Amino acid sequence: MLESKLGISIVTLILAIFLFLSVNDIFDALFSEDEEMYSEVVENVPVNVKYDQENYYVMGAPEHVSVELFGSLANVTRVQTLGEFNVVLDLRNRDAGDYEEFFRVENLPSNVTAEVLPQTVSISKQELVSRTYEIHAEVSESRIPLSHSLDAVTTEPQTVVVRGGESEMNRIQYVRATISDTSRITSSQVEEAEVNVFDYQFNRLDVSVEPSTVNVQIDVSERSKEVPIEYTVTGQVPDGYTLENIELDTEELTIFGSENSLNMHSNYVVEIDVTGLTESTTREIEITLPEELIKTEPTTIMATIEIEETNE
Repeated sequence: MLESKLGISIVTLILAIFLFLSVNDIFDALFSEDEEMYSEVVENVPVNVKYDQENYYVMGAPEHVSVELFGSLANVTRVQTLGEFNVVLDLRNRDAGDYEEFFRVENLPSNVTAEVLPQTVSISKQELVSRTYEIHAEVSESRIPLSHSLDAVTTEPQTVVVRGGESEMNRIQYVRATISDTSRITSSQVEEAEVNVFDYQFNRLDVSVEPSTVNVQIDVSERSKEVPIEYTVTGQVPDGYTLENIELDTEELTIFGSENSLNMHSNYVVEIDVTGLTESTTREIEITLPEELIKTEPTTIMATIEIEETNE
């Protein structure tokens, strides 16, 4: 009797669970093949442009697009995570000309669809033209302190090969090495720069450049000027002695500063104090730096002072 009651209880429990699942549509959710549709936008998907690159050049094709995926949450997530699909712009069967082309998404599973945003793009397919141009590099004056001068700007290599459609190639006016760094330059240095091609209004042209980056050698130097050194004597030697001569170990001084500050100086005067001297001596004279200058070379000079005793 106990086993019979236990069996009835188990059957009753199973029926209750089955009824609960049926009422709440859980069976449908578990086994239904009609899952709720889901969409997700994937950005910055590379575009593979297919055409004869040895004889043609394509303008207007974007490097990246956005793709919206449609399907169940699980399937869309799987495709997005694996990232095995790709976007193609196939122009191999197109002659030279202007077209409105549709993108195509490849390598998608059958349970996921996709739409490229935007769906089409305006492109121009032209016969390839290739020319060699000299590069011009410019350094902003704001990067050079007033105390320095820009001596030379050179690039390595000095030329690049530019390839593109004939219409764009005929518009080329400037081929420039564009330096992105804006920091101050106080010594000669090498910087990497991107090569860009512009028309006469400095609109960037849709062409390819090889190499796309170059090294820019920037040569700077400190502004300087050589001026004669003169001296004045201060003080007096004692009675019975005379100052015979003063000789400096250098005749010129190199001063450093901005162009305006250098123009303020045509010579440099040092003071030599002979107060109390009764015999010849050599003294180190420190160069006092005017506030408008940055430095001098040398910073000290030697003065040989000749003193003689007076015979009365």
